[in-house]
Amino acid sequence: MSYVGSSAAVIPVGFSGVNSQSFNGDGSTVAFTLNRPVSAVNAIEVMVNNVQQSPYDGSYSVSSTTLTFSAAPSSGTANIYVVYRDFPVGSITDTSAVQKTGDTMTGDLIVDANVGVGTSSPTQKLTIEGAMNLRNGSRAGAFEIDSSGNLWVGTATTAGDIIFESGHSTTGLPSTGGERARILSSGGITFNGDTAAANALDDYEEGTFNCTIGYNESITSATSANATITVTARYIKIGRMVQVNFPYIERATTFGGTSVVVFYMTVPFTCGPSNGPGVLLAHYNLTARYATTVFSTWIPYAQVDVGTNQMRLGSGSYNQSGGGYITLEHQFSGMNFGCVYIASA
Repeated sequence: MSYVGSSAAVIPVGFSGVNSQSFNGDGSTVAFTLNRPVSAVNAIEVMVNNVQQSPYDGSYSVSSTTLTFSAAPSSGTANIYVVYRDFPVGSITDTSAVQKTGDTMTGDLIVDANVGVGTSSPTQKLTIEGAMNLRNGSRAGAFEIDSSGNLWVGTATTAGDIIFESGHSTTGLPSTGGERARILSSGGITFNGDTAAANALDDYEEGTFNCTIGYNESITSATSANATITVTARYIKIGRMVQVNFPYIERATTFGGTSVVVFYMTVPFTCGPSNGPGVLLAHYNLTARYATTVFSTWIPYAQVDVGTNQMRLGSGSYNQSGGGYITLEHQFSGMNFGCVYIASA
C-alpha cells in the first residue's frame, strides 16, 4: 500500500489472550468453582452450549469463586464457557515492557501484597528463600540462615564492621539517633560510637575448670607444697578481667592432717603484664601465720604472678617484714574464697 512520508516504525506489540475458563457439564452439577473471585453476575459472561446466558434473569448467580446455575447444564466437553469482564485485559501487549525474567525495571515499585523471592508462598511483606546479599558499589554484605537455624550476618570485606543504631534516618546513613553498638571486623564489641579496638570488649565467658591446690601438712616448718588435690571451681571472664570463685573445701575430708598450709591454687587463664596482688574477694576460716606465730591482724591475700596460671596465697602486715602463710588449722572445718586478676589475653 502506498503512503506519504517516511515509513511507519514497527510497533513492538503482541496480542494478549482473553482471561477465561471452561467447564464440562454433566447434566446434574449446578455449582462450578471459578479460578478467581467475582463480585457480581455482570462481571462475567457465561455461555452454555454457545448460548450466552443473561445476568439479569436468574440463569446463574455468583458468590466469590462459586458460579451457580439455576438449572444444571447439559452434558458436554467444555460446553460451559466463562469470560471475566472485570479483569483488565489488554488487546495488545508492549513487548518493550518488563518481562517475567531477564529484565530490569526502573522507577518506583509499589506492591500492596506479599512479595516472595525464591518462593511461591510468601507469608510476610517480603519472604526470601535462601541467602540474601546487599551491595553498595564494591561493598557487600550478606544474611543467611544455615541448616541449624542460625542467622549469619556478615560483610564481604575484612574491614567491614557490623553496626547497630537507633533513630535510623529514612534517607540514608548515618542515623540521626546515633550508634549504639559495633562488632569490629577484627573482633570485639564497642558501644555508643566508640570505635577504638583497644576499648573493645573482646571476650565474655563463664564456666568451670579443674583447680589444683598445693598444700603441706606441716604448718610450722613447711616452705613449699608437697601434696596436691584437684577441685572444681567456677570463673567469669569479662575482657581480660577474671573472677574466680573457689568451692567450700572440707578440711577433714579433703586434706589428710588436722592442719595444713595452703600454698597455691591454679587459675584458668595465664596472668597478664599487670601483675601484683590479686583482690581477695572473700575468705572464711583462714588463719594468717608467720613461722610458728599466728597473727590475727594480718590480712590474707592472693597473688597471681605474671606469665603463670598459679595463684600464690599468703598473708602480711605493713609493720611486719617477710611474708606469712595461709593456714587451715584444726579448729576450722573448711575454707572458701575467691579472687580477681588480669589475664594476659
